[in-house]
Amino acid sequence: MLAAALLLAAWVPAARAAEVDAPVTDAVHWEGLNGLDRERLGALSGLREGVTIDPKAVQRAIRALTDLPEVRQAAVRVEPLAPGRVAVWVSLTRAEHLARLSVEGADRLEAGKVARAARLVPGDEVDAAVLAAAAGAVRTLYEQAGFFGARVQVVSEPLPEDPSRDRVAVRITVDEGEQALIRVLGFAGHPSLNDAGLPTGVRLYSRPGRRFDADRLEQDMERAAAALEEQGYLSPRIGPFQLRPEGALVDVVVPVRVKDRVHVAVIGNRRLTTRKVLAVLDLTGQRTLDDRVLDEAARRLRATLVDRGYRGATVDITMAPAGDNLHAVRVNVAEGPLYRAARVVFEGNVALTRKELARLVSPGWRLDDEPVEERELIDRTATIQGVYRGIGYPDADVSHDVTYDGPSPQRATVTYRIDEGRRWWFESARVEGAEGLSPGIRAALDSAAARLAGQAFRRDRLRAERTRLGDLLGEYGHVDAEVSATIRTHPGWTGRVGPGGVPLMEERVDVVFHVSPGPEVRVGRVSLAGRFRTRPEVIQRELAFHPGDLFTPSTVAETRRRLFRAAAFDLVRITADPHEPDATVRDVTVQVDEGKPGAVELGIGYGEKDAVRTLVDLSYRDMFRRGHRAGIRFRWGQLRRMVSLNYALPWVGPYRANLSSRLLYEEEDLVSFDRVTRAGEVGIRPPVGRDLTLSVVYRLEFNRFPRLPEDQVSTLAGRRRINVGSIATSLVRDTRDDPFTPTRGTVVGATYEQGARALLSEVQFGKATAHLSGYHTLGRDKVLAANFQTGRVRKLFESAEVPVSERFFLGGQSTLRGYALDSVGVPGETLISGVPQGGEVMILANLELRVGGGEGWGTVLFVDAGNVWNLGRSIGLNDFRVGAGPGLHYATPVGPVRLDLGYKIDRRPGEAVYRLHFTLGHTF
Repeated sequence: MLAAALLLAAWVPAARAAEVDAPVTDAVHWEGLNGLDRERLGALSGLREGVTIDPKAVQRAIRALTDLPEVRQAAVRVEPLAPGRVAVWVSLTRAEHLARLSVEGADRLEAGKVARAARLVPGDEVDAAVLAAAAGAVRTLYEQAGFFGARVQVVSEPLPEDPSRDRVAVRITVDEGEQALIRVLGFAGHPSLNDAGLPTGVRLYSRPGRRFDADRLEQDMERAAAALEEQGYLSPRIGPFQLRPEGALVDVVVPVRVKDRVHVAVIGNRRLTTRKVLAVLDLTGQRTLDDRVLDEAARRLRATLVDRGYRGATVDITMAPAGDNLHAVRVNVAEGPLYRAARVVFEGNVALTRKELARLVSPGWRLDDEPVEERELIDRTATIQGVYRGIGYPDADVSHDVTYDGPSPQRATVTYRIDEGRRWWFESARVEGAEGLSPGIRAALDSAAARLAGQAFRRDRLRAERTRLGDLLGEYGHVDAEVSATIRTHPGWTGRVGPGGVPLMEERVDVVFHVSPGPEVRVGRVSLAGRFRTRPEVIQRELAFHPGDLFTPSTVAETRRRLFRAAAFDLVRITADPHEPDATVRDVTVQVDEGKPGAVELGIGYGEKDAVRTLVDLSYRDMFRRGHRAGIRFRWGQLRRMVSLNYALPWVGPYRANLSSRLLYEEEDLVSFDRVTRAGEVGIRPPVGRDLTLSVVYRLEFNRFPRLPEDQVSTLAGRRRINVGSIATSLVRDTRDDPFTPTRGTVVGATYEQGARALLSEVQFGKATAHLSGYHTLGRDKVLAANFQTGRVRKLFESAEVPVSERFFLGGQSTLRGYALDSVGVPGETLISGVPQGGEVMILANLELRVGGGEGWGTVLFVDAGNVWNLGRSIGLNDFRVGAGPGLHYATPVGPVRLDLGYKIDRRPGEAVYRLHFTLGHTF
């Protein structure tokens, strides 16, 4: 713009001096087009051959050109050719947009954190000012982490594959230098410091000799402020900290400003703890203490007690000086009697009975004799109103009041007054505006809309149906579809009468969904952007859409799911370049930010099987930049020691099929036998469906049995060393809503495994298992879960026995609770002299009622039944062993921590009455 202005200023005097009419443009020369349409630019700017030109025309042209998003700068130069004839030279500088971002030299800080600090987003315009701002932001990030000498360079380079050269790759290069150590940390201005110069009673991460980190220091300052408030200081102010870096060392000074201090004594509190009383009073959060502040604190505390049911509570607060800047505050609390509900009354309810209302607001279905707490009453009122609106009463209004006119001054009557209003329900729903779509799409829309008919009217249900219709159109490529709804109501008689014989009326709702589908959108050019080490072809093969395909929300979601599974991506963002509303092609940009592919996991736990166990897991998710996964796992427990090496390929050549391999060394000390195993396995899992999983695994084991059941020592299969080679094929269908804590859905699966000499096995057998688990929500926080498993194994051909390692065992926390691990069997058959031998047939059934509680806690009631038998005999009901009992669960992100108490229902002589089980995760 400056160059254009200078040229224009030089040309204007010459034009005026000539005192001739505006010259005519004889030729227009364009520089820096780089793919821009010359004719389009000429039409927009007015710079064309044969038109007159003057200074105002040049100014208009420059404004028009620089208003284009593709143009950053424009310069216009006018050269006289002959009297009245000129040549115009237009020089353009194209705007550059970020396509790819990379970080080099970031060792101590994560590359992703550095990239986020730069605030460079793919698609944004990039110029020198943007790059300088990014460099400054990254430099600030390093200074906050203690790298005061860090040097940062941010440069942009055109992408060689981009012919227009308007898309650039930005590289952030960091020379981190050395992270400074804290030499001196001082809190200045505090009245009492310990020997280390820190506030008394504060544990700080930042201390002399440790590496400086501004975020950690800010957290330390917050802890120091909280500790000072605990000590009674009023509104302590700490910071901002001051730094004096000197080479690889830094001195840190933290200003502390405190004034008055208060000591609070609470007397007479019973229902509220002293800590809770102090939190309500919040005296240390005040800048000063005076009568107004104390009166307001007393009012808050009394209101809290009244809300808890202590209607006659009184609070008196007095203050007296106790030294320099020290105040002694005495809080006298007289809670008085606790008011309870003598009875609870519901007025105006017709659609719901008293029993139904009581069940909604109280788990015990009983509302009387409970403390009259205002906060609880407000919550119950809101619950009742929400339920009414959920069943089709949008105008329902619920209020409550409390009267203390019962037979005793400590008893109260709670009344819920319900104005139900009219019930609304959807009578019909239809779609308009879809006439131009295919019959299949119209039928799908009509079917989706028709689901509303007969349901209770709810505005959120109407909004959800509008969204569902829009999503449905999106799945057919109409991603710009707009759906609106209009409703028409008409009254009708419900067929019932209310109090006094008054007919009960209802509102019937007819819905019309107005659809504006827009064009069918397809995928145009697909480009990758962001920061990643994985090879581009690895990312591209995970895309669920390709040029020419319909652009749909489901393919975008599937692509995100695949990419998160393919590599260690922290971010996957998929955007379509904006076009005019009628555009039928979208250029799609897939932005990914890759985190660290390596991970180290350390764990320690306790379980019934292994007692105390430790776990070390090392993994890498992007071997050779191809998305291959490798790992080594160590597990050490009292009964099991194991180390395994794993390697997995997500693709086999051009085919999507997970190919995994594992080498294993394991030692097991089990109830019936001890085993040392060296094994290898190779498995493949091809895609067969979203909810289906098919896997085929070849396993070769070299087993050594230091200890075996006596009846198997003399048989061929009871040798101390046995090699087992087998192929197992399994098919599982999983429709659970949550793999860790399911509330609905099923899991159905079957597996068949065969050992044969052709597979390098010394024993030949066939083993089939099947399982079915189902989950059903019964109500709020209640889930009924059921599980059934069965299996059968038999020897094949000339094999003399099924090896003990392939037999079925039951008992313990994950199968039959109330019994010791693997201890269940039929006496004299699969249980000899109290030692379990394992069975050739297995049947197991489990039933649980899971009830959620507050703060992650929950309870469970369970019944387990099952046993193991040998082939060749009938199975009787008397053979089943049964365990039942309660359990306590606590929810964690990877499933519940479980404590179950199992009782033997059919206890036999010499057996314990119960057994306690402790483990992680649901039984099934």
